[in-house]
Amino acid sequence: MSGAAAARPLRAVVVPEWLAEVVRPRRAPVPWPEMARAALAICVPLSVSFAAGRPTLGVLPATGGLLGTMADAGGPYLGRVKRVCSAAVFGGAAGLTIGAVTHGHGWVAVVALVAVAGVSGLLSARGDIGSVTGLQLLVYTSLGAGPVGALRPVWHTAAGFLVGVLWALILILPGWLRAPYGREQRDVAAVYDALAGLLRSVGGGDFTAARQALTTALNTAYDEVLTARSTATGLNRQRARLGAVLLVLVHGTWLLIPFGVLAALLPFGRSRNYGLLATFLTPLVVVLIDLLNPGGWQLAEDRLIDTLIGCAIVLLIGFAPWPMSWYSHLPPLYARAALDVCRYMQEALGGSGSGSGSGEAGPDGGAVPTRSRMRRSTYRSLADLRAEFQRTMSEPPSISRRATAWWPAVIALEQVMDAITATALAVSRGARVSRSGVRQLCDALRAVSEAAATGSALAGAPELPDDETLKPVTDAVRALLGVLGTGERLTV
Repeated sequence: MSGAAAARPLRAVVVPEWLAEVVRPRRAPVPWPEMARAALAICVPLSVSFAAGRPTLGVLPATGGLLGTMADAGGPYLGRVKRVCSAAVFGGAAGLTIGAVTHGHGWVAVVALVAVAGVSGLLSARGDIGSVTGLQLLVYTSLGAGPVGALRPVWHTAAGFLVGVLWALILILPGWLRAPYGREQRDVAAVYDALAGLLRSVGGGDFTAARQALTTALNTAYDEVLTARSTATGLNRQRARLGAVLLVLVHGTWLLIPFGVLAALLPFGRSRNYGLLATFLTPLVVVLIDLLNPGGWQLAEDRLIDTLIGCAIVLLIGFAPWPMSWYSHLPPLYARAALDVCRYMQEALGGSGSGSGSGEAGPDGGAVPTRSRMRRSTYRSLADLRAEFQRTMSEPPSISRRATAWWPAVIALEQVMDAITATALAVSRGARVSRSGVRQLCDALRAVSEAAATGSALAGAPELPDDETLKPVTDAVRALLGVLGTGERLTV
């Protein structure tokens, strides 16, 4: 065995895969506009306060600028504004107010923080905006319980913070005026342009080049959309020494230099990986807090101890008693949705008796009210599946990166449902379908469901019907099987 081959098992023990995923940088272009905007959002309020001789006045607006930077994850501009405003008003400002009101009240502050944590969890289950809002509510309630909450009057705390958020939103305008659509939208639009070019080239000599251009555009859009949804944020206790060097060696207006550098590097770190983001975020937050309550090395030591306690709480209470929380719930939800689609197809196309025998089923195969209820229920199941996919994309990279492989399967299952709905309309107008064909399609969906639920592979391509009326459904199921492939495990 070679030295390199022998070192691989040892490296797997010393550096586990989950840790390697955290520190492994992603390939991404340097986000220069976002870096410049982050530096301006945080450093301009501090510069004004330093120029006025009152450095502490700029802490709250700078903190608001920090939230405006971190909550802005790109995408359509209207969506970015909604996301930042929700996180700022119902998250940051509300959290600072709660923390300031309970500041210095001992167990009252602890109970309030526990209650806020519960509300934060409920908000996090309500989509992307709710997730970021719930997180900021909890984070800024914690900050409000510390030195930030000692500022009086209380309404000044929230007002100063919101001024900084407003400044961060103003900084979005130049990018919007230059390019009104987000990068994700532009990449998706490029796919449609490439598709149009491919259609124009049919029968011509440049068809191959047009097809390659479409493939490139599809890959770019796919990577951009999913990468934007898999970005993780957080703090890392191993970077606290940087919490400390800044606090001891840099004072006064000289602080604007590290502030500017660290703020500009936040978008860069976020585009690469979790650990690099934490490298820049942790010292920035610690130095901001130190402006209000100078503590030097003591603040860094307290920060490290608090982080260690928080890690212990998460491991002992958040993870150890609940092993299922380590894994994604996407596979069982996908399996359930596939079964729901199968049941609706039986009701809409084959009637309740399609599971046995053969023959023809007409438009009277099922009661219309029952069919309508099942259709709504099935589409709701698919919507829940989409929501779970979005939630999974916010998990650490070890889960979210593997979850990206499910996105084509989610889309393909929705297309199967759309084809069933269209075919059911044809059946209601007199078209007839083979019950045996419906049964074959359901058997295929059951195989998909079982593979997703058990994490096993599709043993082979199921037999599909040759029925003209069922052709749209058959084509959609065949496309789903093609996306999943055979011999490949369906796991996250």
